[in-house]
Amino acid sequence: MLKAREAYALTVDAWTIGETRVHGKELRQVLADFAYQLARHTYQAVDCQESRTFPKELPRLPAA
Repeated sequence: MLKAREAYALTVDAWTIGETRVHGKELRQVLADFAYQLARHTYQAVDCQESRTFPKELPRLPAA
């Protein structure tokens, strides 16, 4: 197995284009859930050696 010579980070940026069925806090939560699941899946798919421990429950955004 090859080892990375440098440290890397994974970031996920999610947004919508056009009209959405939800808005405001609910839309922010949906986008956060999507980004979180994408990050968790990517860490597992590429078998990161310094894997992160992702909680089973998706994080909830604080009330505004």
